[in-house]
Amino acid sequence: IDIPKPVYPYNYLTPGVYDRDSLYAAGALAKAENLKRIAAAPLTDLLPSYSRTLYSGGVADTPLKLSAVECENVSIPESGNGTDLSLVFAIDTATSVPAVTSSGVLSSWCRLYMSTDSLYLASNNNWLWITPLAAAGQPPANPEPMTALHKFAVAGTAGNPLYRGSGIVNGWLNNQFSMGEYNGYLRIGTTRGGWVGEGISNQLTILGEQAGSLVETGRIEGLAPGERIYSMRFDRERGYMVTFRRTDPLFTLDLSDPARPRVAGEIKVNGFATYIHLVGPDNSRLLTIGRSADDTGRVTGNKLQLFDVTDLTTPKLLGDFELGQGWSNADYDYHAFLYYDAFGILAIPYQSYTAPDYTSGLRVFVVGNAGITQRGFVQAKVINGYSDYVDRLLIIGNSIYAFAHRSATVSNIDTLAVESVVDLP
Repeated sequence: IDIPKPVYPYNYLTPGVYDRDSLYAAGALAKAENLKRIAAAPLTDLLPSYSRTLYSGGVADTPLKLSAVECENVSIPESGNGTDLSLVFAIDTATSVPAVTSSGVLSSWCRLYMSTDSLYLASNNNWLWITPLAAAGQPPANPEPMTALHKFAVAGTAGNPLYRGSGIVNGWLNNQFSMGEYNGYLRIGTTRGGWVGEGISNQLTILGEQAGSLVETGRIEGLAPGERIYSMRFDRERGYMVTFRRTDPLFTLDLSDPARPRVAGEIKVNGFATYIHLVGPDNSRLLTIGRSADDTGRVTGNKLQLFDVTDLTTPKLLGDFELGQGWSNADYDYHAFLYYDAFGILAIPYQSYTAPDYTSGLRVFVVGNAGITQRGFVQAKVINGYSDYVDRLLIIGNSIYAFAHRSATVSNIDTLAVESVVDLP
């Protein structure tokens, strides 16, 4: 939004402005002047807009400034938080001049989840913290974080995103994989009770759309006291939750009844998973990456794990693989996690440092019913004595492409023999 440049109070280095009356007077003058400038500004300068540029024969025409959203398409929910205007755009690319429609909600957001039918914006921040008043002489109570949710319909709306309703759940959200929609119900996992330490626990909440709001239909609470959620995944009527403090409980969740969700099973192993990938027939296996840890909870490196969840009541660990002293950005960025079901292949970028040598490349694994075995390692191109940093992988045909900052390495998927190395601009 392009608004007139504000006027500020006196320079704080000016003598005499440090007394309260002078500061208040300067602030009042600045406020009055700024309000005058805003009142004089054209309305189009104060409303959100976007710029559209069309090309003909490779030549751009003059950018056209257009309104980003119509007032009747902006909603103000009771559970909104922050002072932001969040907009959802739909762009029809089938026409020569793309048609743009939009819908908005007065609220900030920090996480986005989208199903084939709906888009959800989630926000957990200080605007929604409820701080109970402490008794006289007592320290302030730990504030309870809460998460606001806003739903937009994207299916059956003639291409127009439509705001459907909002709601609030207790706790804070780990990431977008802690949300999942099935049969019109949103399932969300949150950690309650502050950020760390005693008194925290986890819960699973199911919400349904009702009269313009997201209303709770069922809940599981009090999961893994003293721990927080590190990863989640939803699959139709199932859910999976990993928490951690010393060991890694993997909870399997039966979500078939939106009014009565329940914990179906649990398995405890050392360490924790940061990302859960669904594999195997009918998603009966969970392939995870995360951190290994000893019996005291001390993190010792990265680890892959494979679980059998055919029977929700008795999840089983089929195998794990310790990655050793090093790191992979697939541990914190799922875009770097490449699993190719047709080959039963998992590939991840991997970096290690043993003074004075730094090595970067990709590690390739075979995933089967017996567990996880390593096929090999392909080092990235060495530039100025160091391996180029690999952070994305891609499989095309029978080749694995490892994209680093300044080069791309192509390897045979069966032998891992390097087929070519290309410099990138």
